[in-house]
Amino acid sequence: MGIIKTYLTKMSIVIGAVCGAFAILWQYTPYLDRQWICFLMLVVFFAGGGVKKDYPNYLVTGAASIIWGQIVVFVCAKMAAFGADPILISIVGVGVLTAIPCYIHLVLLQNTLLDKVPMVFCGVALSAQQGGQDPLGLAICMLAGLTIAVLSVVLTDLWCPPPETTT
Repeated sequence: MGIIKTYLTKMSIVIGAVCGAFAILWQYTPYLDRQWICFLMLVVFFAGGGVKKDYPNYLVTGAASIIWGQIVVFVCAKMAAFGADPILISIVGVGVLTAIPCYIHLVLLQNTLLDKVPMVFCGVALSAQQGGQDPLGLAICMLAGLTIAVLSVVLTDLWCPPPETTT
């Protein structure tokens, strides 16, 4: 087995162990029904390369994403309350209010702690899915998920040095 396959095999074992332990401990929180949000954060983190030095960026962008999500939920709810057509709500709430944070985070905030655009999409979508309710609980779930993702990388690196990469 090659170096990369060995590393990824060990990472798979570590991720399984960390997620299993987390699932047991999470049962003692008031957020058990939102455990899936925690695991969604692993998808976002590992799809973004799984780089542990980017952890602060994911946290800060995640917090901003919840604020964006609250704005989207508020605007869409107000438009609906005033009787706006669902098509118009979609154009403004999804179109315009997606373009604005994308531009801000992709262009203006590039190479800052607020540069993880996938977190923006995720936080906005999760805020909408939660109906804008309990943003603190959402933040706790997102934080927990990002933490178990990074912990998995750190523990894997302790067990097996990461392979050299060309990027």
